[in-house]
Amino acid sequence: MLEELKSAIIKGRINITDHADEELAYDEILDEDLFHSVLYGEVIEDYANDKPFPVVSCMAEIKKEDIYTASGHIRMNTTLQSP
Repeated sequence: MLEELKSAIIKGRINITDHADEELAYDEILDEDLFHSVLYGEVIEDYANDKPFPVVSCMAEIKKEDIYTASGHIRMNTTLQSP
């Protein structure tokens, strides 16, 4: 699943949910930082069997601060969620 997420980010096939967008704004995290955490961050947990869709939790250092993200893939669309 992580490779599919990375591929979707690189191809620009990403849909950030309203909830994630609000959380990113609240935490002052840029979309690019979210993408960076998935592309280059450390996988903390892989919830391959999570319902309603699989989720992978990543951590990356951005601007000397650790950020944690939870990202999932739904069918052909990709949804990224920030905790």
